[in-house]
Amino acid sequence: AVDEAEEVFRAVRDKKGEAIALYARVFAHVVGQQHDEAIQAAESARELFQEVGDRRWDAETLLAMGIAHCINGTDDEAIDAATEAQEIYQELGDRKNTAAAWLKIADLHIAHTSKLRLQETVPGSLVAHASNNALAAADEALTILREL
Repeated sequence: AVDEAEEVFRAVRDKKGEAIALYARVFAHVVGQQHDEAIQAAESARELFQEVGDRRWDAETLLAMGIAHCINGTDDEAIDAATEAQEIYQELGDRKNTAAAWLKIADLHIAHTSKLRLQETVPGSLVAHASNNALAAADEALTILREL
C-alpha cells in the first residue's frame, strides 16, 4: 500500500503526499527490522517536506528518524534528530509538540542509558551523565506541560 501511494503521489507530482508515504515507509521498515532503509526513507521524506515548506511534518519526520536511529544503535544521531525536532516545534510556538519532543528526547536518553548499563566496561560516570540527560529532558517537558 505504501509503494502504491508513493507512486500515485509521485505521478501526480504531489510532493507532500509523496513525503507522507515515505514517512509511513519509515515505520514499515522499522517493523521489518530494516533500520538503514528506515533512516533513508526518513531522510527522503524530510527533503520533500523541506521542499514544500512543511516544518511540522519535517519535525515529525525527525522524531521518526530518531526512533530508527535508536533501534539501529546510533543513539547520538537519534538524540540529535529528536533535539532538532524539539527546536523546530519551539520555533513554531507549538508548546504541546515541543513538550512531546522533549519526552521523546528523554526516552532516547533512557534507551541509551539502558544500553550503557548492559556494557561491562562503561564507567559509571557515563551512565550517570546519560541518566541526568534523560531527567533534564523530562523536566523540560514537565515545565511546558504545567503551563498548558
